[in-house]
Amino acid sequence: MFSSAIPLATFVIGFICAWLFLSPSPANCSFSVESYTNPELDCINTDEVFSNIHNTELKVKEYIDSAIASKKAKRVSVFFRDLKTRRWFGVNHTDNFSPGSLLKLPLAIAFYKLAEIDPSVLSKNLVYTPSTDSLNNLEFFRKAEPLNTGVAYPVADLIERMIKDSDNEVLPTLFSAMHPMYYEKVLGDLGVRIPLPSEGGIHARFFSSYTNSAILRSLYNSSYLNLTGSRAILEILAKSSFDEGLTLGIPNEVKVSHKFGEAVGVDPVTNKVVRIELHDCGIVYRPDNPYIICVMTEGLDFKDLSEVVGSVSEIVWSNNL
Repeated sequence: MFSSAIPLATFVIGFICAWLFLSPSPANCSFSVESYTNPELDCINTDEVFSNIHNTELKVKEYIDSAIASKKAKRVSVFFRDLKTRRWFGVNHTDNFSPGSLLKLPLAIAFYKLAEIDPSVLSKNLVYTPSTDSLNNLEFFRKAEPLNTGVAYPVADLIERMIKDSDNEVLPTLFSAMHPMYYEKVLGDLGVRIPLPSEGGIHARFFSSYTNSAILRSLYNSSYLNLTGSRAILEILAKSSFDEGLTLGIPNEVKVSHKFGEAVGVDPVTNKVVRIELHDCGIVYRPDNPYIICVMTEGLDFKDLSEVVGSVSEIVWSNNL
């Protein structure tokens, strides 16, 4: 009788161990707009009905064809990722463009990565020293009011200004506190390689909508920065003063953490503008279905490109979710 109880006890103990260690724990699939992030990478609710993403992709392609035919744009690239189901689509999403101010996001990430080692980095005061040429005058869409030259500002404040208002003038001051090799390493970690000056440098076409979407996803999932840093940057992105892109197609009450960029190509011989680029990439915090969308465009008129970005955003909002 005693010997027969041993196998039974062994079976029960084995069952309990298997239940504890082998059974998957339920995923925490709750989402809150206020949190900005969702670190749970494996959170997929299979009971949800997948959105008709293919239908949305076809409508985006149809619109892009019409925009190019009407000469509102020469090239358009779109990448979309549903952050709830992990489904995605891309239209010319590996095509390369000049990033313009989109590169300010990796610079902000580099500072917050340093802050994981030394939190005082963000509170350090830097004396604001703008460039001799007004870099903000190079922008078509500009909102930044000038700071006081010679006055010290915390790094965190300068970063917020750089992202929120896309202020070019703070770049020399911030770069003075960032080691070039460290910034290059962060860029590499994020999948970005800036071409050499002989290859065109930052004005070359080397940035895709897919690349920028991957950077945004790393913030949403807190997979590169820690949770504190990821949330801080996404909160700043949500304060963006740029309202001529993605937000044109999204209800005002919906939070959007986004960064825009613009670039101008000039013929070195004639000194005439031969191309204009406008991009806007962000996370749309739709309460029931957050998603990433990145639209990169090339054409000859900023207002036309702004309309194209907004129209693509509206198609995605209206038809897919």
